Amino acid sequence: MMVPPAKKQLFLIVALLALVAALALPARAGELPDKSRGQTIYVPAYTQVYYSAKGETFPLVTTLMVHNTDPATEIRLESVALYDTAGKLLRQQLPAPTSLAPFATLDFLAHGLAKAQGLGACFIVKWSARQPVNPPLLECLMIGTAGQQGISFRSQGRVIAEDDR
Repeated sequence: MMVPPAKKQLFLIVALLALVAALALPARAGELPDKSRGQTIYVPAYTQVYYSAKGETFPLVTTLMVHNTDPATEIRLESVALYDTAGKLLRQQLPAPTSLAPFATLDFLAHGLAKAQGLGACFIVKWSARQPVNPPLLECLMIGTAGQQGISFRSQGRVIAEDDR
């Protein structure tokens, strides 16, 4: 049976993304992160991926997850902003600062992103705490399906600024 070229390309994309995810393993258990009183974090948010040399794209549903990893102290989300590939602010995802209890999680859906806004959107998240805490874990989950094909992967946030309070 002959496998259509588009399915082969999608399989190769999925395999490559799985390899990238495996190479980006988090810190080993037992290694504690440095405590912080606040940070600004950049999180890649892929809204689509190429699946052919013709520039055809596969749409993805993109969800940001913010996990408070501190067992005893709440954190405060100051802002969650969504930017397009060109770095243009699309919208604030958080209408007002919000507290996040220990071990609690909030999610934000990157809905309504048009193909013209590019593949490489991102979230910029600012958070703070009254005392030094374990920094939150920020992940973006991307999932797409078409017929019997599916793709899913994640990206993790990267600290771009420390709060020096």
